[in-house]
Amino acid sequence: MPVQIDSEFIANPSSPGYQFLLNADSRVQKTYKNMRFGYNGFALLRLNSKILTIEYHDHEMKLLAEDWQINEDLTLSRNVTYQSGELRA
Repeated sequence: MPVQIDSEFIANPSSPGYQFLLNADSRVQKTYKNMRFGYNGFALLRLNSKILTIEYHDHEMKLLAEDWQINEDLTLSRNVTYQSGELRA
């Protein structure tokens, strides 16, 4: 099911959860009767020992992947790999 894009997304630093926002996908897939429609997507989660990998996909390709790891000092580290040149933080 397509998702309608009514306006450009603007990240608001005062919104709850803003500090966790990695990316917002405002790509337009199709236009119909002056309405813009974007992409629906999904995430695949993989857990391998101390590393959690989250891959974000749309119906055509993998967009990006996040690797989260628990370090020896019990802190978290994150690495982001962009697969698509269309998305950037």
